[in-house]
Amino acid sequence: MIRIGRDNTGAAALEFAILAPVFGVIMIGIVDFSFAFYSKLQLASAVSTGAQYAYINGQSLTAATVAAFLTNVQNVVKSASALSLPMPTVMYNNSTTNANANNCYCISVSPQTWTVTTCGATCSGTNTQTAGKFVSIAASYTYTPIFATDQFLETGAMTESAIVRVQ
Repeated sequence: MIRIGRDNTGAAALEFAILAPVFGVIMIGIVDFSFAFYSKLQLASAVSTGAQYAYINGQSLTAATVAAFLTNVQNVVKSASALSLPMPTVMYNNSTTNANANNCYCISVSPQTWTVTTCGATCSGTNTQTAGKFVSIAASYTYTPIFATDQFLETGAMTESAIVRVQ
């Protein structure tokens, strides 16, 4: 005779039924975090690729070549990622046109300020930085988590930026 209190047939199935949803939620969270991390890395890599392109190809810009150069940097950033990125913002000497092509700047980081200075002059507050010409790149990507109310992941736009001295 089998006693009901001592009967353990089906215990594993019952434990699995209780724990399976918990493990499922944990797995979805891991996948969600992984996709967000992958997106952030792809965005950073795209901006880095654009910065490298700007550094290599921006050494001899003139007012006539700035517009084509900025478009090329935008295209490099967009094509460097598997993500469908919106058009990044690329500026030469703090302008999206060739308006400041002949100026040189000193840049301070916090807060970020661009100060027009004579080319080659030493920037105030530093001993080594000299005024130069810069390309800034800013890109964003909107990531939507699997869980709409995800507490650990950033919902909305992820952003990456870089500033490269080209001259």
